[in-house]
Amino acid sequence: MNQDEIKYEDKKQLLEILKSNGIELRYASDELKSDREVVLKAVKNYGWALKYTTKLLQADKEIVSIAVKHHGTALRHASAELRADKEVVLLAVKDDGIALDCASEALKSDEEVVLEAVKNRHTLLRYASKNFKIDTNTILKMMKDNSEFKNLTFEKEILLKAIQINPYIFKFSSEKIRYNKELLLDVIEHIGWLIAYTSEELKSDKNIILKAIDKFPYAIYFASKNLQSDEEILEKFKFSEEQYLKTDYLNRVDDIFFILIVAEDLPLDNL
Repeated sequence: MNQDEIKYEDKKQLLEILKSNGIELRYASDELKSDREVVLKAVKNYGWALKYTTKLLQADKEIVSIAVKHHGTALRHASAELRADKEVVLLAVKDDGIALDCASEALKSDEEVVLEAVKNRHTLLRYASKNFKIDTNTILKMMKDNSEFKNLTFEKEILLKAIQINPYIFKFSSEKIRYNKELLLDVIEHIGWLIAYTSEELKSDKNIILKAIDKFPYAIYFASKNLQSDEEILEKFKFSEEQYLKTDYLNRVDDIFFILIVAEDLPLDNL
C-alpha cells in the first residue's frame, strides 16, 4: 500500500473505528493489519475485512470462523487449510451457500456441506464437485422441508419431482439414475435437454432422441453423431424448432439459462 493510502497508524483510533466500519482495515498500516486484536475487531463487523490482513491471520481459525459466520464468501480469503476445514466451511455455507465455491475439492463432495449450501438455493449445486453424486436418500434430505415430498413413497416419483424442481439434480445423480432408460423417458418428457447427461448408449437410441427433441429441439446436439444426420431426426428437429420459437420467450430464456450454468462440459456451440 502506498503511504498516501494509509489512514490509520494509531491502534486505539482504529479499534474504535472498526467497531462500526470493519472495511477500514484496508487503510491501516501493515503493522496494524498484522495485529490480531485489530483484525478480530474488523472481521466481527465486516467479514470481508479478512481480505486485508496477513497470510498468517488468514490461517487463524478463530478469526476466519468469525469472518465467515458474518460473510460466508469471505472464505475465499482464508488459507487453503481452513478452506478444507469442515467446521469452518459449514459456518460459511450456512451464511451463504455460494461459499461452497471457495471450499476445498474434498468438501465440495461432502454430503453434509453440500446439502447445507443448497438448502435455500438448490441451483447452487453447480458449485459442488463433479464427484458429488446424488441418490434418492440425498434427495429426500435435500427436500425434507418441501411439503410436495411428504406423501411420495416410490423412488421414481421422488426422483421425477426433484428433477422437475431442480434439473441440476439429474446432472449430479449416480449413473444408476442417469442411465435408467425408463426414468430418462419420463425426465425428458419435462426437460428435453437433460438427455445430455445420460449414457452414450441412450444418446444413440432414436426413440429417446425423438422424444427429447419434441420437448427441446436443440437436444439434437446431444445425440450421437449418427443420429444427428438421420433424416427423421432432422425433420423432427425442424418442426420442433419452429414450434419452440413460437413459445413464450421467457420459457425459452429459462431453458438456455439453465443449460449455460449447468452444462459447462457440454457441446453448446450450436445453441
